[in-house]
Amino acid sequence: HLSIRRQRQMCIRDSNDRALLTEIEGVLVHELTHLYQLEPIGAGSYDHKSEFWAFIEGEADAVRTTLGYTKDRNPQDTVNSPLKWLGGYNTTGFFLDYIARTYDKDFLYKFNDTARTVYPWTFEKAMQATVGKSVSTLWDQYVRSLP
Repeated sequence: HLSIRRQRQMCIRDSNDRALLTEIEGVLVHELTHLYQLEPIGAGSYDHKSEFWAFIEGEADAVRTTLGYTKDRNPQDTVNSPLKWLGGYNTTGFFLDYIARTYDKDFLYKFNDTARTVYPWTFEKAMQATVGKSVSTLWDQYVRSLP
């Protein structure tokens, strides 16, 4: 049997192949994360604007970022979102990854667990429970940390 790494190397012929394969792997990581996520209660619905939606899509992209599947994306491009940490996908994902890198390597696990332990769930309560800081303070620190 060929190892997965060796099979991947055999599939890549040029940088376009590498970029495409990395994107596919990143999408798979994102979607597989949804299988392990808890759903926050009392945080709205999957409506592209609620805290529930930002939690679901942001956490999945944070895992994708942590594993290195967003190297072609720039966090600076996401910080001007009027929704800030509720922007979902990359916007929330880069923010959550920053918190994990800055405060606690196990943050994403703990953040996910707040969906079970915090009710009604909000980003504010989840950040207080995991990091002990307000979400707006963390967002401001994140924005200032970017080049």
